[in-house]
Amino acid sequence: MPILNTAPLLTGQDLARFESDMPLQQWLPERCVLDVPISAAQRLPDTTAITMLMTGAPDQVPRRASYPELLGLVRRAANLFVALAGPRPAVARMLPSLIETHAAVWGAETAG
Repeated sequence: MPILNTAPLLTGQDLARFESDMPLQQWLPERCVLDVPISAAQRLPDTTAITMLMTGAPDQVPRRASYPELLGLVRRAANLFVALAGPRPAVARMLPSLIETHAAVWGAETAG
């Protein structure tokens, strides 16, 4: 995993420096959408990927999904979409901002 340069990209020169530091394939070794959560689940198995607060109340217990949990949700969503619509499904979603919404979006991208 590359060490990311966190310097802001404010000018064309900053962008040129960023692009010349490392080839894109090293910055982004993933080749498809599903590779992103697979890689994250392998590298960060005990790390929270998403934290969700439904109301924002001070006493609310946040809902969390680890990277492996998110990967499982994405895979299940992708498999469901393919099972329902075949190998090139079209997916429309109307969901609130939930952990499952992320799974549905990434699952649709994976299936499609």
